Amino acid sequence: MARLPSFLSFLLALGSIGHHEQQLGAQAQYIQGTAPGMAQNPNTGVGQPLMISAPMWRPVQGEPYQRVIDIAPSLVVLEYNCYYMRDICKNADNWFNTPRGQSRTPRYRFAYDFNAGGGSSTRKAKRRVKSCSNFKNTVTCPHTDQGIVMRHDGPWRYKALEPGTTINEIKADVWPNGNRRPSEVRYTCDEFPPATWMEGGNGSPSPESAPMDPQTRCAAFRCDKTRGVKAEQNWQGTSHNALQSSLRRVILNRNNNNNPPHFPWYRARGSVAFFEFRYNRVTMFGNGVAAKVYTYMTAGQNPPAVEKSITQAKRDLLFERNATAEDFHPDELHRDAFWRWADQVSVDELIALGPAHVSEQHILANHTEAAMHMPKGMGMPWMDFMEGDDEDFEFEGTELPAVISGPPRADPNKVKRAEERPSTPLLKDASASDIDKARKLVEDALAKSAELNAARLANPARNSYKLKPGTIVGGPASQRRGLVSRASEVEAPPPLLDITDEIAAAAALVSEADAAASTGNTTTHTRRQAAGSGTFWMEHITRMGTVPWGDDPNYKVFRNVLDYGAKGDGTTVSSLRIH
Repeated sequence: MARLPSFLSFLLALGSIGHHEQQLGAQAQYIQGTAPGMAQNPNTGVGQPLMISAPMWRPVQGEPYQRVIDIAPSLVVLEYNCYYMRDICKNADNWFNTPRGQSRTPRYRFAYDFNAGGGSSTRKAKRRVKSCSNFKNTVTCPHTDQGIVMRHDGPWRYKALEPGTTINEIKADVWPNGNRRPSEVRYTCDEFPPATWMEGGNGSPSPESAPMDPQTRCAAFRCDKTRGVKAEQNWQGTSHNALQSSLRRVILNRNNNNNPPHFPWYRARGSVAFFEFRYNRVTMFGNGVAAKVYTYMTAGQNPPAVEKSITQAKRDLLFERNATAEDFHPDELHRDAFWRWADQVSVDELIALGPAHVSEQHILANHTEAAMHMPKGMGMPWMDFMEGDDEDFEFEGTELPAVISGPPRADPNKVKRAEERPSTPLLKDASASDIDKARKLVEDALAKSAELNAARLANPARNSYKLKPGTIVGGPASQRRGLVSRASEVEAPPPLLDITDEIAAAAALVSEADAAASTGNTTTHTRRQAAGSGTFWMEHITRMGTVPWGDDPNYKVFRNVLDYGAKGDGTTVSSLRIH
């Protein structure tokens, strides 16, 4: 037989019906688990029971229980991209490897606490204070296994701290010419589960769950929000804002479009709601998206693939509990089976359900990309790009000093190779025989190129489109799977000419020889001398503006390539110096 909620839980649940948001009280830590309870059945149809089983939660002992917002059969999934959020993912991995992380069921289901936002009186703020209040004085950053520091513009060169820093600022980059570029990011405390989740903080002893400390770890956070820099804790904060808005959208949609509302007990600053969390430390790739939030909703029947999985989950639950369907209220059994499916479904399987059922919100890694917000009146966007403000983190530490940007970063190895590579005029060391051989090689290459181009024009590459396997023409939307390109079945077009280093060197030599033999070359010298002798020249113009996306008044926008090693003698190859 299924375990029924205790009479005490029943009474406590009755006391919570219609209960408005409670005062938070002085206790800083909160219960990290739910309790089974009984709640009034919103379905008042004939034959429906007055009370149904429902998960309950209370912030601390002594406060009334409130009903958890169980959004099944809807689903919201938060996914971290571990390519960008490396240490945050490592922190989550550490927590899931603890005894509680390994034993919890459903393993990846958490509850978002809407009592968040700015201010020190929220449950989020109090959880974070307990988890991270003395982090800087007790933890040495970086860790020995610290991940590469990721910024909005890519990986940062260093993990080590800036010498003399008092705020855990990450080491600046210094160019060979002595220019210094601060990282503009620092290490702060990341905790998992986060403070905005019911499972976050240090916990409070209760019959529902034993308290458990979170995992904490050094992770990068920007020094100054006005500088436009972002790091992994900034992306995490934005993703949690997207999570909150997605959950709220589902709740309000089901309250406004149903009579009676599905969640009449919802409180914008007091409720907690279930969601699923995903991260993958094995498959990591840089696609410009630091995190995603997926929303699954259906207006009626689940897609066949989902319905099949939920039906199987019901059978598994009844077998594991040694029970029959008659031992459970249908709503309770279906809800438990739904969350078993939700805890096991992959994001790829969700996306495969199509935009009729699943929408996405993308948290962009690069802050310069434009955001695409949801059009007015559209409740289920396929892709909604977000750049919103971070969650209001409150970190210990002194006021941050101003930082000054240097020139854009470059690969110093490329600069070194360019400096070491000689810039010798090809024509100066070439004999007449060398020039003749080079000219013959170029003429042969041009003839071969023309031949290959004609063959490609006669046999261009063409895409071959076929219906995806299993597509039913004229069938329901779930079976209209569209077209798929069969590029592997198409014969490759004729190749283009492979321009080898030998051909390129021969072409350069022929070009120099032709230029030296041309009388027009003297015009170049005359023009250069005339420009150099006058007063109106680019390098002499008074600079009145500033460099875009920077504020260094000494940054040189216009540069004379002669200052960088170019010869300008009409024969020396200066391409590398100009680059």
